Amino acid sequence: MNYFVFFPLISLQINIVLMTYALSRNRKSDTVRAYLLFGGTLALWQIVDSISRAAQLPPAEATWLFRVSTAFWLPAAFLFLHFVYKLLRKHRDAPYYLFLSLCTVFIIIGLSTELIVAEAEPAYWGLVPQMGALYLPAVVLCAFLPSGYFVGIILHHVRRTDDAITRTQLRLLMWGVVLTMAFSFVVSILFRYLLKTHTLPFTSSTTVTIQSAFIFLAIAKYKFLALDISDSVKELFAKIHDGVVIADRHRSIAYMNQAAIEFLGVEISPVRAIHLDELNLHPYSSGEEYRDVEFTIERTGGRQVALITQTPFNQGGVVWGTLLILKNITARKNVEEEVVKLNAQLENKVVEKMAKLRTIEKTLIETEHKGELAELTTGTLHNVMNILNSVKVTTDLTRRKFSGDTIHRLNKANKMLRNNIDRLEDFVVNDPKGKVLMNFYLDLHELLVGYLESADTDLGQVQKMISSIENIVAAQQGYGGSESIGVVDLRRIVEDAITLQSGSISAYRLEVITELNRVPPVYAHKTKLLHIMINLIKNAREAMMVVAEDGRRLRFGTQVVDERIQLTVADNGAGIAEEYLDSVFKRGFTTKDDGHGYGLHSCKLYMTEMGGDMRVESEGEGLGATFVLEWPLDGAAN
Repeated sequence: MNYFVFFPLISLQINIVLMTYALSRNRKSDTVRAYLLFGGTLALWQIVDSISRAAQLPPAEATWLFRVSTAFWLPAAFLFLHFVYKLLRKHRDAPYYLFLSLCTVFIIIGLSTELIVAEAEPAYWGLVPQMGALYLPAVVLCAFLPSGYFVGIILHHVRRTDDAITRTQLRLLMWGVVLTMAFSFVVSILFRYLLKTHTLPFTSSTTVTIQSAFIFLAIAKYKFLALDISDSVKELFAKIHDGVVIADRHRSIAYMNQAAIEFLGVEISPVRAIHLDELNLHPYSSGEEYRDVEFTIERTGGRQVALITQTPFNQGGVVWGTLLILKNITARKNVEEEVVKLNAQLENKVVEKMAKLRTIEKTLIETEHKGELAELTTGTLHNVMNILNSVKVTTDLTRRKFSGDTIHRLNKANKMLRNNIDRLEDFVVNDPKGKVLMNFYLDLHELLVGYLESADTDLGQVQKMISSIENIVAAQQGYGGSESIGVVDLRRIVEDAITLQSGSISAYRLEVITELNRVPPVYAHKTKLLHIMINLIKNAREAMMVVAEDGRRLRFGTQVVDERIQLTVADNGAGIAEEYLDSVFKRGFTTKDDGHGYGLHSCKLYMTEMGGDMRVESEGEGLGATFVLEWPLDGAAN
């Protein structure tokens, strides 16, 4: 048995292991298929070598077998170069087709002539091929020259890449080729062809074991050939709506699904690899990580917008490349921009409407103000007319006292006295009528004194009524022309409000209680503050309609509490429910069937104008309400 057969068998086994691993990664990957083609060719060469050593064939048959082996060892270097082209995604160029042509020519020569393998000759380790005239040119042109060109490609690519793992993998491939070629040169060229020695065994087919060992190291330690995407993954990516771009460690695009192609407007070229930086995204950078970051791309059909997530992906701690996911949000952005435009238009309309509402509100408040002025004037006239009616009644009673039966009797007595003036003594002494007449005159003094006292009393009441009229008119006139903020005495405001509403207070039998403590004057608009007081008195009067007439109490107070000057108006009327306390001052809020909701709202605005505040307190329905007007003490008009 020829024990040298174990050399090609061991090399064959290593190649089968490596081919099996590459096949398990992805049998449809161009890179893997190129490696399988290279490894399969080596395996066939090693099988032929094993047969030639183990079969103990006759020289003629062995010569034929050695010539067949040229079909496997001549293209080996080119097929490895082809694998490198696929691995580096290098497009086929002139050197590629040159080496392909040389291999084709020499394979034909090797199979059909004896110029490469002349015949089989015996040696102590078995039959070996005798080299023909073109053996050395074939080895140089089909093995050493492609290998040298491969080394140049690898060195150039190593200098360009910044990926440490890729550089290591490529260097392992390069050193494997270099050592394999060196060993082959020593075994096949130096000793057998140049030195003509036959003391070393012919093991040319096993020299590639060195290269296989380096490839195995790249696979085991650096996950070589693990970059390709499986068809199942491609199929999955092809079905999703988001764009998917996968790049290798060199940031060259290895895969794009249809959504990414349509969005970016580019396709992977079989001639030239596309780098991530060539994507027309602004301001995208392939060297950064992103998570849902917005980028734009300018297209002839208009601007496109995408959310991009970019992240490296790895396996076993080794970075394979970059995964880029593009979510097309152009439609959403267009909708958002349209919404922004509509919002801007809506805001403009709202501003216009608000301006109109403010104008309307101002008009309503002015109308309310004028209405309150009219109500103040009407109330004043009403109070004056009530007092004048009382004056008329009193004067009528006084007039009746002096023009009644007593005056008639006095006229009759005077006529009787005038008729008997000439016989006055006889008439008084002897005539009974004379005695009655004298008694009448004696009683007349007391009667007239009574009339005069009564008239004096009536005239005193008339004087008081006239003074009340003067007070009311003076109070009303004191507020008619106040149009600016000035110094105001709160106690005087309360007193004037009570005076001006005295008719209403009396008519509805309201008991007024004042607790007007001395407080600093405040800066306020006197007329508007009076309007606030009248509005509160009116509201209190309406709220106390649910209370019996002898129990209606309206309380006014002035005091300083917690560095604030307060004016309070409290009633014991219907009260305010808790859920309404925050709404009583809102525009349009009212609980009255005929209310418009601007009374207390305008009062609140008046207080804000005057640098103060207004609030309400109530313990609930049926428990009355207290309105508090307050100003900061440090802003008082001292």
